[in-house]
Amino acid sequence: MHRNILMAAVTVLTLSSLLNACATVSPNYKTDAANQATLATFKVSHVAIGTFTEPNHISSICRARGPIRPPEGMTYAAFIRNALEQEIRTAGGLASGTPDITLTGHLNVIDFSTSFHLVRGYWDLSLELLSSNGQALSVNEHYEFNSGFVGHIACNRAAKALPPAVDALIHKIVINKKFSELLIAK
Repeated sequence: MHRNILMAAVTVLTLSSLLNACATVSPNYKTDAANQATLATFKVSHVAIGTFTEPNHISSICRARGPIRPPEGMTYAAFIRNALEQEIRTAGGLASGTPDITLTGHLNVIDFSTSFHLVRGYWDLSLELLSSNGQALSVNEHYEFNSGFVGHIACNRAAKALPPAVDALIHKIVINKKFSELLIAK
């Protein structure tokens, strides 16, 4: 009898630990009015968004609960690429045919913590944006958020903080004085 109870307890604990190690998926990116207003000042048009790459190894494990992942099976680089493309498309600047300019990027840093000052979290993002005209722009974002003390809550909050962290990164891109140089066709 005690052996059956012990086996049942071990089974429940094993299953709960396996279920707790599932990925936490971030919400989709939504365009930002401030980014749209800034892009409108450039009269962006005929821009294509090319390939974005990322480091070979990214630690995405959150408090031993499993990884934090962008939505729809995307990589982090693809998530940022799609967010920038969405902003440029919404501003009316995405090329429908042959582009005048193609922007590509390399995500140099993607890192997060959910235990900064115990209950604070952050995302660190560093992106190098390259234009087909030879110009480049590097931007860094340190985005902080309230994570919480309990593991599953902190990991959910970290996943939910990814889109606003990417939004802040894109905002730094579009307000940067060098961004307009990336859009000049040669």
